[in-house]
Amino acid sequence: MAEDSAAGARTFPAPKVFFNLSVKALLFALPLFLFRESVHWLSGWVYWGMYAAWSFINALLLYRQDPALLLNRLMQAPEVKEPADKLFSLASPVLFFIALGVCAQRPCWPGGAAWFTLRLAAFAVIGLAYWLSSLALLSNSFALKAVLLQPGQTPVSAGPYAVVRHPLYAALAAFYLCTPAALGSTAGFIPAAAAALLVVARTVFEDRFLHKGLPGYADYSARVRYRLFPGLW
Repeated sequence: MAEDSAAGARTFPAPKVFFNLSVKALLFALPLFLFRESVHWLSGWVYWGMYAAWSFINALLLYRQDPALLLNRLMQAPEVKEPADKLFSLASPVLFFIALGVCAQRPCWPGGAAWFTLRLAAFAVIGLAYWLSSLALLSNSFALKAVLLQPGQTPVSAGPYAVVRHPLYAALAAFYLCTPAALGSTAGFIPAAAAALLVVARTVFEDRFLHKGLPGYADYSARVRYRLFPGLW
């Protein structure tokens, strides 16, 4: 077993993974500072720094526990086949990057303790969303970016999946909605809310897809009633 682990570590494409993560982090910074037209933006740097730190820490956690999932999500992602899923997987990130550009260009929240507290709370929720995302990924080896059925797939009820059926989408929706508040932009709520609504729509689509095609999912959904938010929906 030790020899297998060592061999797996040697064959794992760590440089390619590091390069992939670095490129994604740079692309994430692009709409923030390009539309800001300045690098002097404390909130932007904190926001981007949280994403970059989570991105690499999450990759390290997955490398230690589920390197195959890490590669499948980063570099070997299966093709999105369902037409509705293609729409959701494309439109939601595009709207979110528009939201980042709007937040960078039109930050309008004033200073003061009350506004600072709201922004701090938004950053805290974003941090919790990152934590929930990692917890969900570490609990579910079938958590690909495309909606499809995989060989040997079964409903997962470990970790946050014991509370809601789609914790990754819950984290993503919260992340989208809290971004304008963290960056202090009222106008940014418009595209961010649209992106979050598409995440909710994708949740409904995936839930119906799994009900139809995944054995045992109906029983699982009967036990775990809520899709995204406990006690609400």
